Amino acid sequence: MAESSFLTDVKRRQHEDPKVRKLREKIPHQQHPLFELTGDRVLRYQGRLCLLAVEELHKNILLEAHCSRYRSHHIATKMYHDLRQVYWWNGMKKDIADMVTECPNCQQVTSEAWRPNPVY
Repeated sequence: MAESSFLTDVKRRQHEDPKVRKLREKIPHQQHPLFELTGDRVLRYQGRLCLLAVEELHKNILLEAHCSRYRSHHIATKMYHDLRQVYWWNGMKKDIADMVTECPNCQQVTSEAWRPNPVY
């Protein structure tokens, strides 16, 4: 089966990141493992794809999730819950909140969602 170019890029970058290399070294010594190396040799945090210190990948994932034609603009909490099922990186929640805050469409959707229904 062919591997996605995204996963190939993540694997390569995980080997380049000194913090990830240290985490990999600590895996056999963890008493309560949060990080693991799966069969595809990708570091995962509680089963989620671990993207540490690779801001470019974070931005690409956020843009894909945010701007995909299959998604709509929504509040940060919804986006976070959707993405955290697959990915993990330090500061993920803040990165998502920052992106949603900077998006005028998201701000409009959020304000409309919280606007009280008119009384007739």
